Amino acid sequence: MSTVAADHARRAVPPPAPAPGAIPDGPTARAHRHGRLVATIERRRGRGALTAQEIAFPAGTVRLTEPDGDGVVELQQTAPSGGLLGGDRLEVAVRVGADVDVSLVTQGATRVYRPADGRSPTQLRTALAVADGARVEWVPHHLLLYRGAHVHQRTAIDVDPGGGLLAWEALSAGRTARGERFAWAGLDTRLRVTRGGGPLVTDGAVLDGGGEPFDGADLCVAVVAVLPRPSAAAAAGLADELHDVLTAAPGVLGSASVPAPGCVVARVLGRDAPSTYRALHGAREAVRAALGLPRPARPIA
Repeated sequence: MSTVAADHARRAVPPPAPAPGAIPDGPTARAHRHGRLVATIERRRGRGALTAQEIAFPAGTVRLTEPDGDGVVELQQTAPSGGLLGGDRLEVAVRVGADVDVSLVTQGATRVYRPADGRSPTQLRTALAVADGARVEWVPHHLLLYRGAHVHQRTAIDVDPGGGLLAWEALSAGRTARGERFAWAGLDTRLRVTRGGGPLVTDGAVLDGGGEPFDGADLCVAVVAVLPRPSAAAAAGLADELHDVLTAAPGVLGSASVPAPGCVVARVLGRDAPSTYRALHGAREAVRAALGLPRPARPIA
């Protein structure tokens, strides 16, 4: 065992339980590579600290920093390889403790290649738990499927009634610069957000390759905001602000609504990545303000 692997083994902790109400696991196809990232972030000496972690390839290493000096720590997952292969399984489980302010980000787009056998899906599993008083951003880059790729993705996020959340999941139409639009073999994706175990939002899609399900757009994004200790007025105000931000953003089509008390959902269609991420930055500013967080100093791009 390498020194790094041995160090990870020594610090390994039992994985946190999946978020209450987590979506069933789905296909049980044998994984070619089983990557795993398990992390616990707790408040230590007045700021978030990484108190436990377990990493197995092809999950990338993580870094916890406070890049903007504003009290919001950032956990960045790096990408150790060019992408995920057909049959790979990647699990991410992050538990955020009480009163921690953290942004969970990725280094770049999650690239998925076609399976060598033509049928084994790449499986992506994410489970996040947000404790009382914590304010968490789950703002990864988009999912990019190459020609012939087959993906089964499940994300489950549980937020304590006193916790706050901004989460988004973005899907690209493919490598459009190479003429690949919806050239994948299949996509089955689900996002489920709960509050104290009770359902708030379930979103997803099952898409075969071909067609034009984004009506000409290059990216489709689901954005979910959960406000601590739900306020109908605050949620309605945030939904109106997000609607205004998205309506004014060039190159995107989007709107927002309130499907449950204290929960706001927006849908964004972007003509290209730069336009989409500029619009998402504006939405992020609005949600951060509603959560009582400082403005983001840097966009996700």
